[in-house]
Amino acid sequence: MNISLNKLLFNIDVFHKNAGLLKAPEMFLKQISDWVISCFCVSLLPKLGDKIIDLTIENNDSKKLHDILIAYGECERLSKKCDKNTIKNFEFSLSDFSYQSQYNPFGVDYNDRYFSINVKLINSNEEKIKIEPGDWNGLYVTKFRGPIGTIYIYKNIEDFSKIIINDTSMLIPTFNAIKRTVRHEILHFVQEFLGLIFMSDSTGLPGKHIRDLHFDPSGMPKHKDADLSLIDPEDPYGRIFHEFRDVEFYTRLSDSIDIFNIYKRYFPLSLHSAYAKAWVKEITPEYFINILKNTFKENFENFIKYANRAIKTICKKNEITDNIKNLIEPYEYDEQAANYFFSQLKEKQPLKYRKAIIEFIKAINI
Repeated sequence: MNISLNKLLFNIDVFHKNAGLLKAPEMFLKQISDWVISCFCVSLLPKLGDKIIDLTIENNDSKKLHDILIAYGECERLSKKCDKNTIKNFEFSLSDFSYQSQYNPFGVDYNDRYFSINVKLINSNEEKIKIEPGDWNGLYVTKFRGPIGTIYIYKNIEDFSKIIINDTSMLIPTFNAIKRTVRHEILHFVQEFLGLIFMSDSTGLPGKHIRDLHFDPSGMPKHKDADLSLIDPEDPYGRIFHEFRDVEFYTRLSDSIDIFNIYKRYFPLSLHSAYAKAWVKEITPEYFINILKNTFKENFENFIKYANRAIKTICKKNEITDNIKNLIEPYEYDEQAANYFFSQLKEKQPLKYRKAIIEFIKAINI
């Protein structure tokens, strides 16, 4: 699939000059995420179809049958964008690169130079292990010759079909989670593309003055004085935890901003600032709950029920000391990880934490 680089390179240019938040080009993000979701739906349809047959034979749960029929129809509609394969090549050329003279000081002829990204959907744990050990939902594997790299998106169809059959309201959140994973991995592609264009190995990374130079950008220790407490004991390569890796700084920050912008809508505009402070761990969850109590007064519990998904992104039950904890439902992992990034940086990498807050506040426009 050919795409124009103009919008892509505009975003890259803005990022490079301002040293600000790394962004995924929306056009590119939509093309890839739509295709991945479509392929996921192709795999999900037989599971939903089997359940529809079972419920029709049993004839004892008409509401469940209705809900799954609706989910089946939505998946069937979305599946039409997939060509029934679980891998696709997204190709682009630098021939329409309007910044050649600026970013090509050696006058290399890019007219016949093509770049591409392979995108592959992984449906089973067995296939996932063959590609990369460890716990991951998305993976970007780089290649410096031929294609720029491959984006792998992992969604275990057996697990997620059971989740969606049990609760069809989880279909859209699953699609949204896929989109977030795609965007995260595309940001890694943008990082590599920046390095290729600017002939640098530090583009798309936080500034050197805030990095822990005892580790390389991918998180591998490279100095005898490296803080070993940062190393993830479950990482197969002995890297530090994901949130501490320089190469993940802007990707995790973008993930956090994306989820925050979804959940801030549950609160009136006057509370967005307080919610942001709770999100980045500048105020405690308990303090934010007290703000909600003072704001909604007798309507407080009703508001908690309405905004439960948003509130649980900033607090766990054990962080709330009164009966409000009985109103807080369990976490979803990706929501917890969104601001866990801030809490970990605040504790272990304060220079990165301050930079993250600056970029976060600029991006959310509060």
